[in-house]
Amino acid sequence: MNNLNFIKTVPEKRRREVRRWLFFSTLLLGGAVFYVSSASFVYVYLYYQLPANQADESRYQLLQAQRAEKEQLFVKERQKFEKLYSYQHNPKNPVALINAITQIVGSKHLQSCSISKHACELSVSSPSMKKTQQYIQLFEKIPTVSNVQLSSLQRDNNEIKATFKMEHTKKKSLT
Repeated sequence: MNNLNFIKTVPEKRRREVRRWLFFSTLLLGGAVFYVSSASFVYVYLYYQLPANQADESRYQLLQAQRAEKEQLFVKERQKFEKLYSYQHNPKNPVALINAITQIVGSKHLQSCSISKHACELSVSSPSMKKTQQYIQLFEKIPTVSNVQLSSLQRDNNEIKATFKMEHTKKKSLT
């Protein structure tokens, strides 16, 4: 065939190379555009989310401060409770001695009770002398009490008013 107008056709092999180059160039350019657009989207998203995150962070810090304050309050309350508990269960606490005495005598018959550092004085009303002697024996069974003495005895109508003096040590526990 004769070449007309001096135009040469592009060989088939060259056309495939150009198509391949065009395809991969377009693919690479599309990938670059996707990468740049996604990076810019992330940048813009973070730019607009930063104030909201800062507000959340300040709210979080406020919550952390409130939580720390509550923990400190809880620790203080716990220390108070432990102090109260240790005082109630301390062998030096006179409440244990008073409870032991009222269990023996009963609150109706106990008229007065004065407790000093190492001594105790009780005024008790009892229906009979036998009951008064039983009180002496029962008082001596209290672990912190020793040297129980009957200091005075009075008869009023059908009741006997007895006054006991005793020493108490605060070393042993009543429980």
